This record gives sequence, structure tokens and C-alpha cells, in this order.
Amino acid sequence: MTDTPVPAFTRDTLPKTLRDWRASGWEPEGTTPRDVWTPLEPFFLEQGLTLWKSADIPTIPFFMIPGKGFPRSPDGFVYSAAVSDANPRSGFDVVKAIHCPARTIDNRYVLIRLVAKGDDGLNHLAALRRLGTGAVAFRGDNHIVPMLREIVLDDMTFVVFPLLHDGFDSPWYYNYGEVLDAVYQVTEGLAFCHERLVAHLDIDVDNILVNFKGGARQHGVTQPGGVLGPPTPFRADFPVRYYLNDFELAVCYEHDSDPSTRVVSGLPTKDLHGKYGRAVVPEMLSELPYCPFRADVWQLGRMFLRCFQHLDEPWTLLTQLFIEMTSEEPLSRPTMAQALKCIRQFRSTLSWDSLASRVPRPPPGTPPKSITLEPLPEPATDALGTDPGNASETDRESPIV
Repeated sequence: MTDTPVPAFTRDTLPKTLRDWRASGWEPEGTTPRDVWTPLEPFFLEQGLTLWKSADIPTIPFFMIPGKGFPRSPDGFVYSAAVSDANPRSGFDVVKAIHCPARTIDNRYVLIRLVAKGDDGLNHLAALRRLGTGAVAFRGDNHIVPMLREIVLDDMTFVVFPLLHDGFDSPWYYNYGEVLDAVYQVTEGLAFCHERLVAHLDIDVDNILVNFKGGARQHGVTQPGGVLGPPTPFRADFPVRYYLNDFELAVCYEHDSDPSTRVVSGLPTKDLHGKYGRAVVPEMLSELPYCPFRADVWQLGRMFLRCFQHLDEPWTLLTQLFIEMTSEEPLSRPTMAQALKCIRQFRSTLSWDSLASRVPRPPPGTPPKSITLEPLPEPATDALGTDPGNASETDRESPIV
């Protein structure tokens, strides 16, 4: 860890608070969030990190590139696909000043993020340290983007991550095996967090990354009339790994804490004075304390339903689990560990042929379909349902076997 004071001339040009960092970059006209990092370029260069700069494309001034002649070195984190090898263009959209891409002296691509400033962001930093550093970062069931480095500059703590890309549902899945793999990995990752008493509270597709190097993707063939045809293989070209990202709203609890104290209230952004850009979990609208782990279950179930509720038998059996995850009553939702067990058991019932079958795209612009299914068994839990460890995996039988 590097701890360096900020020169006075630099300090005066930087945003004063973490909130200011999030909001900076678009004023005055003609500036971009990347400009906020310009005074810090010499400092990060001393740390062996060269910040990416604009590609100078007038229509997308926020598009950053590593510079010509600096192809990404293999780093063990990312892979390419056959279609991207033909178009290996690398770039990153810096639309928020909170982060900036960079390259190391040996041309590894990384993302630097300001995680904490003063007393702001300490929960975020605590979650990353607990989940993304040390021996736990090597666990196969850990799907958190690992911390490569922590750099302290004055009252600011920057974290360096490997540069990954989005891709949970883009391009769309080629077969059912890919769908099940994505569902399993993301659920496994959140179960890992909950086991270590970290709740995310900001779950959606844009906070799920994949180990893709970047470049062109095969989104499918456009048919006459502009309709997208069936997708072509993409995830089959490399061992896809899904990562959970952005623990800015996370809450952490100590393992010796009283389970009844593992609660929050209100919207996760209430202390940030910002808009909560997610679908609101029902209990977030109440002033009463609620379990953040059960809120995570609701958000993940809703995301899965939005992506996969159109799938037919036998996948409606999995949809039943997603519906239970989005129950209005928190205690009726399974824990993340129980949901993972259900998915694992469902996977064991499928044949290779069913996994290799082509998966249809979600119907465009159609509302969620109505599904009536038998309720799952009641989970064994305490009155508050606050501790993800209170109900073991054996307390709840899978509805899909």
C-alpha cells in the first residue's frame, strides 16, 4: 500500500467529497469525467500506472484507449473469443469520474477506482478487503472481482482491479447450458458473500462482469426487416467466469455479531444523498429494519425473472425458484445458499441434449407473463430472518427434484 500526501496544487483541483467525485466531469461544457483524473496522472505514473486517454472521437469523447502499441499482456484474468480476435479493439467508456482505466508497465489492463475518501466509502472498502484479498480471493466459489492493489493518496483510497467487461446477457445466450452456468455462478458468488456476512444491495446485470478481453462480440445475425436472428456461439470460445462488481452499497457484519443486529432500514442510498437506480425491494419502502441478505435474494430473483421467465419446460421449474426469491414476504424467500442448492439439484436432472438446445431470446417489449406455481416449502428461520447462516441447506428441500 502506498501512502502519499497530495500536493497542494493538485488537491485544489480535485473534487472535495466522494459524492462530488461521482457527480463531476460534465461541466463546464466540453469536459468529460476523465478530465478529473488529469492532475493525478504524474502520481499514478510513479506507481507504474499509465492512465488511458481519449480516443479523440468527437461523438464519444468519453471513450478511452490504452494507446497504440500497447496490446494487453496475458494476465490470467481474461480471454478472447474468435470473433474478437478479428477485431481486437480495446476501449472503455469513462462516464463516471469515480474510476479510470490504466495499463501497468508490463501492459496489463486494470481499472482504478476511488473507493473511499475520508470516512465515506469505508463499508465499500471493508467489503472488498474481506472478499477480494488474501487467501479467500483464490477460492473457486468466490466470484468477486479481486483487488490487485490498494493505493492511499492523502485521504483517498484507490483500489486497482483487473479490467473486465460486462456480458451477463450480452450477447444473448446460445444454449440452455450457458444460461444455467450463468445462473449458477452468480448465485454461487452471492452465497459466498452471504456466508461471510456481506450483503450487496445493488444487484443487476450491469454489476455482473465477465472475464472477456474486449473487442467485437457476436450479437447475432440481422435478418430482413432488422430482426435479430439466432445468436451464434460466443461463450463457447473461452471458460466464462462471472464476477460480482460494485460493492459501494454493501453492508458487512462481524461473525460474532448478534444476528438480530444484522439489519438495515430505508433505501441503500439514503446516506449517499443520491437516487437509488434499482427496482426497490418491498421492505425498503418501510422505515422498519429489514434483512439485507433477503433483499439481495429478491433483487437476484427479479433479475433472473426479467431475463429468463419466458423459457418453457423444464425451465419453468427453475422459474418457480425465482418467483419464490421475489416473494413480498422476506421470510418466504429462500436464503442464497438454499437457492444455490436448488439450482445445483435442477442441473443434475438435465440431459446433455437439453443443455445443448438453443435458447430463445426474451420477447421484446412484452410484460412479464403470469405464472401460477405451487409454493415452495416454508424455510426454517428465526423471527427476523437476519442471518443467512440460520437456515442450513438441509432445512429446505428443493422444489425441482
